[in-house]
Parts: sequence; C-alpha cells; structure tokens
Amino acid sequence: MRKSQQLLACLVLLIVILTPSLNVALALPPLAAGTFPTGTLIVPMDDKQADRIRVYGFIHEFLRTRSDAELARVIEPPDVTMQTSLTPSGAVYQGGPFLIDQRFLANVNSLLSTPDFNKVTVTKLTAAFTSNRIFFVRQPTTILVIKGVFGRTDITLNAMRINYTIIDPSTVEKNPSIINRYSLVVVDCPGWYGNPTSYSANRRAKIETIYETIKSHVQAGNEVIFTDIALRDLNATFPGYVQLAPGGSGSWPATVYNPPNPAGTFAAEFPSQYYNAGPNPNSVNIVTEGGGWVVSGVDSARKSDVRILMDTTKFGVPFRYAILGFYFEFGSGIVEGLALHPQQQTPVGSKGFYAVAQIYGNKFVHGPQI
Repeated sequence: MRKSQQLLACLVLLIVILTPSLNVALALPPLAAGTFPTGTLIVPMDDKQADRIRVYGFIHEFLRTRSDAELARVIEPPDVTMQTSLTPSGAVYQGGPFLIDQRFLANVNSLLSTPDFNKVTVTKLTAAFTSNRIFFVRQPTTILVIKGVFGRTDITLNAMRINYTIIDPSTVEKNPSIINRYSLVVVDCPGWYGNPTSYSANRRAKIETIYETIKSHVQAGNEVIFTDIALRDLNATFPGYVQLAPGGSGSWPATVYNPPNPAGTFAAEFPSQYYNAGPNPNSVNIVTEGGGWVVSGVDSARKSDVRILMDTTKFGVPFRYAILGFYFEFGSGIVEGLALHPQQQTPVGSKGFYAVAQIYGNKFVHGPQI
C-alpha cells in the first residue's frame, strides 16, 4: 500500500474511533476562557437580581434582538467574585451570571425600558474579570410546547416572558416534521401515554413516527423535555435509561444539585446552573399530583450517563426514593425529564417555584456551537 493510501486509511480509522466521543462533546460543549474588560454588562442571577424570574426572558429576548447578539455565562460552581457598579469593593456572584459586551448597551437599555423587563438588574464591571469557565451563547432557543392537559409549561414560560410556540398533540400527529423547526421541544403531561396498545393501529403508527422524529432531532443537537406522565413517552423514545414508578399527590422535600448527581460524578454544566437563598438553599419542596409518574431509579448500564438534577428520599407514603429532575446526552443533544407539573410549583417566590423556573430558564443554546 502506498504511503498516501496508508495515511488516508489511518485518518478514516481515527475519525471512526473518535466520532462517538465527538458527538458527546457537542451536546454539552466544553467551557472556554474569557477576559472581560471594565464596562462589560453584568446580569446577576442571585440575590443581587431584583427579578429572578423575568431575567430569563430578558436574556432570551436579548438574543433575539439582532443576528450578531451574543453573551457569556459563567458556569458554577465554584462561585466567582466580581467588582461591579453594584458591588465596587467586590462580591461573590452565584447562580451563573451573564456577561454582555458593552457594544450591545443600546439593545439592553431598550429591553430594560419595557414593562416586561424594567425590574431586571443589569450592572457593569468596574474591574476586568477573567474566567476559564465560560459558556458562550450565540443564538436564542426556539421553543415548541406540545400542549398538555395537566402539565402546563406554557404558564411557566409566560411568567418568565420567554417566547414559544404551542400546538396540540393532534397537530404533531398530522405533521411530525414541525418538530424539526425548533431547538427545544417540550412534551407536556400527559403526552401520548407511551403509545398504549389501546390506541388504533393507525394512531400508534403516527405516534411511532413522532418518537422517531424526536429521536433524530435530539441526535442532531437539539433538546427535548418530557413532564410527568409524558415520561412514558421518554421511555418509549429513549428506552433503557430510567425506570418509572407511579407518582402520588403531595408536597415533598427534595434536593437540587449543582453540579448534577448526588455522587458528584458530573462537572457543572449550563443545564444545571442553580441559585436559591439560604438557609439550606438546595432544599426545596416539590408538588406532584396523583396519577402521575416519577423515576424510581437509573438503569445500571446508564449510571454514568444520567445526570440527576433533583431528587428526594421522602416521596409518597410510605417514604421512598424518587428522581424528580434529570437529563442525559443523546448523540449531539440533550434529553430531560421532570416528574412534575411545572406550573404547580407554588407559591410564587418559593424555592420550588424558583428551582423549576431555573431548570427551564437555563435553556438557551443546545448542540454544536456556531
């Protein structure tokens, strides 16, 4: 074999060997380093932020203002210290603050002048800031909510002022390709109940097509979220990751993780950014409804893949373990499950309310970076 042929063969072999790991890396892009000069706009995400709900809508709308809009997010932990106009002597900023180049000041001020975002806190760096834990965001998430009867993600997104499209499940059955127009798809409870045998053969075939479309769409670098009973659709589309169990009605003490997974086996990533005020900031109460589903465990073959965002050891009567929020990479994208109805996490302003809003609010860019 000539040297050129040998070289080509080696390159082909290398690509084949590396392809699986490259796909995984694209789902959660590696963090980058960045230095930000004095005057850079800072959007706090902790107790320095006056509107910890609409701030996510503000970020989403900023990314929609112009085609070259971009920003950076600090991925924590660890927490970072910054000197800003708000804290000139320096202070710890938690929850993953955003940084926006001052050339976008006019766009930021335009949004801050609107009734939706006039309470959002934005300050400026008074000293340069450097970090090697930066996630650059260069495009807004486009969101499709497949309307649920019990799960109502639209109510949560409305509260956050995040733009989305909502359609009935029957519309998706008629045209599954609509899924491919959005970077984030939410299948709200009850979804299609995991496509039970009680459905007609024709309808079952249509739902199978939807599952395959979602699967391919995520593999290409997008994201899907399933809530409560729609977790059965998650298991039908991505089998072999988690085990489901019947849920129950009540309010349960739970723990939120950042980084994800109680064993600490995963690094902090943008889906898991989290802040709540003390005391016991990671302790929240999560409301669930009778007739729903929770995750009782992770398949043994997937222990190193599934990131646990939120779980509890005191679910139901008698108490048992349950995973209430989780995600895993699939191809170049992300699959997420929430064993709850987003809109039921009340009262407004409670830790559970903020925790669920943050899980949704962390959705800005998915898959390969531009």
